[in-house]
Amino acid sequence: MEVVSSDGINCVKFSYSLQKTDKWEWCYATIGKVYDKKVDISVYKGVQFKIKSSQQKEYVNVNLLTTDSNLKINKYNQYVVTISTQWEYIAIPFDKFRIVGWWKARNIGYKNDLELNRFKSIEFSKPGASGEKGEIYIAEISFYKDKPKGQLPKLTAQPSTQTLTFLDDKKSVASDGVIKIYTDKKFIVPYKNKHAKVPKYFYGTNWGMWLCGFPDKDLVKSLNLKVIRSGGNIMSRYNWRTLRYKDTSIGEPYVYQIPSIDEFVNYCREVGAEPLIQINMLGYAPNDKNNDEFEYCIDEKSAGTCKIS
Repeated sequence: MEVVSSDGINCVKFSYSLQKTDKWEWCYATIGKVYDKKVDISVYKGVQFKIKSSQQKEYVNVNLLTTDSNLKINKYNQYVVTISTQWEYIAIPFDKFRIVGWWKARNIGYKNDLELNRFKSIEFSKPGASGEKGEIYIAEISFYKDKPKGQLPKLTAQPSTQTLTFLDDKKSVASDGVIKIYTDKKFIVPYKNKHAKVPKYFYGTNWGMWLCGFPDKDLVKSLNLKVIRSGGNIMSRYNWRTLRYKDTSIGEPYVYQIPSIDEFVNYCREVGAEPLIQINMLGYAPNDKNNDEFEYCIDEKSAGTCKIS
């Protein structure tokens, strides 16, 4: 990090060179300002700054860290912006920030709001693949109360509805039963007093697709998992032709490149598990023919042509 002048603007130059390690394979670099004490910024409406990149198109995570009043630890509130080689003045209202999903999953019992009266730090984080290099230039960071100087984020079009499809032509049936799982016996009570044995595929986990890689095989083998799932909301935006999906949950949409379905299947078999795969039947995905625009580019019939070796 160094203070420079670019296009006549005094700014901070943030140079990054991403490299994975044996212990951590998910690459990102971060620059930010940390305050010694908690600061109350609730009187403001948002944050604004000037920013540009050495890359024509680049994604940057803007993080507001606040101290969670329940857990007494830093809470990550995030918005993703797209930047280019041209200076842009960006303004982000606080109500556009969201608590990061991975943070919520790891910190049970957190308070479910930003808690701007407990502000601790602002960060600019660059995620990417190992080997990526570049520079990001940042200037004039401030909070605004009234009309911002910068441009407000654009809204991203979303699919209006999602449809649940029953492949076996069966209708859903309402049940007032309670599922009970007995850890000392390998059976469950699915409803009322009828017992059913738990199959070995009952015990498994989800693969974190957003990490764009697989965990260490030896460590996963030790868990003795019988099934690993590749699915969830992310797969509703997955283009299996290009192996790309678009995250539209926080800020501007971020396009990730992930391993192929074949690679996922092979990985599961190597760690002793069976793959459970969700295929995008909604049709919305980053379209490789239109600069990764998030749009309807895969119809429901094409999902069936997704071949798995």
